[in-house]
Amino acid sequence: MKTVLITGGSRGLGYALAKQALKNNMKVVAVTRNGTTLHELNNENLIVVECLYTEKNGRDKLVNALQNHKIKLDYLILNAGLLIKNKLENISENDLEKMFQVNSIAPLLLFKELTKNNCLSENYHTVTIGSMGGFQNSVKFPELLGYSASKAAIMAATQCLKEEYSDGRFNSIALGSVETEMFQTAFPQGKAQLTSEKAAQTILNLTLNFHEAGNGQIIPLSLSNP
Repeated sequence: MKTVLITGGSRGLGYALAKQALKNNMKVVAVTRNGTTLHELNNENLIVVECLYTEKNGRDKLVNALQNHKIKLDYLILNAGLLIKNKLENISENDLEKMFQVNSIAPLLLFKELTKNNCLSENYHTVTIGSMGGFQNSVKFPELLGYSASKAAIMAATQCLKEEYSDGRFNSIALGSVETEMFQTAFPQGKAQLTSEKAAQTILNLTLNFHEAGNGQIIPLSLSNP
């Protein structure tokens, strides 16, 4: 049985990804601040780790949980994200830093801890969830500068990981509009292209299969803008 780690697993796209992976008979390690909705799934193949992986002690807690369960990860889907909508002239330094911390820095520090502690299997595949907002030459929108820039950073960093770690595969998905709370925050009057369930099916399929043909790629997953 293959094992996938999913961050941001308690709601929205992360929750849909966890359910889809369980349907595919995978062992799922879901990382979240609050695992109430995940515990309700009552699935023996689901391990819920409640922690703030943006903080060192949270990353340590996750590593300890993996080691205690004797788990080696075959796939990583680094999905957790933060969007704070505001123009640059009005956004606080703290809010800007929080978006870069959650969207860009924490995923890299988490990956660093997992590799350092030998938590990954051979030929693992790491997928980061970026955004069309950070995709080069895509349409941009006001009040989303911090979110788009921080997502651009994790997509570029994913390509850099490919050059530093030859034992795995690394790809990023530039996600378009998906029916989640985050999309409604960004575009209150907008209609998303995909349900979270459909997006989860596509992302999981790419996670399980794309690394056989591609490495260090940014994959746009969008029908229109937004």
